[in-house]
Amino acid sequence: PESEVECIRNIGKVKKALALVGYLWPSLCILYVSIVMFLLYRAVRDIEINAEKYSFLAKFKGHNKKKTRKRSRRVMIQGILYCAAMVFTWTFTFITVVILLVSKEFNQVINSIALFFNPLQGAFNFLIYLIPVFR
Repeated sequence: PESEVECIRNIGKVKKALALVGYLWPSLCILYVSIVMFLLYRAVRDIEINAEKYSFLAKFKGHNKKKTRKRSRRVMIQGILYCAAMVFTWTFTFITVVILLVSKEFNQVINSIALFFNPLQGAFNFLIYLIPVFR
C-alpha cells in the first residue's frame, strides 16, 4: 500500500548476499567432489600398482598395464561422470546468479531450466551408479 514512511531495509544487499551464497556453496561442493574423486582414484591406482609387484603374470609373462589397471580406470571414469553431472546440473543456476548480479534482472527462462535440472542431479547420479551393473 501507499505509505509516506521510507523503507530503510536495503533489499539489494540482501539479494546480493543470497546470490553470493547461492554461487559459493555449489562451487565448494563441486570442488569437494572433484578432490574426493581424485583421491579415490589415486588410492585405487596405488593399490593396483602395489598388487602388480606380487602378481605372477606381471613377473613372469610380462604385463599389459591397461589390462591390469582396470579398476582404477573405472573409478576414474565414474568420478569424472559424477563431477560432470554436478557441473551440468549447476551450470544454469550459476548463469542465473551471474545474470542477477550483473544486470539486476531476473531471467525466467534460465531459471526455469535451472529448476528443471537441479532435481535431476539425483537421477543422473543414480544412472552413473548403475553403470557397473550394466557392464
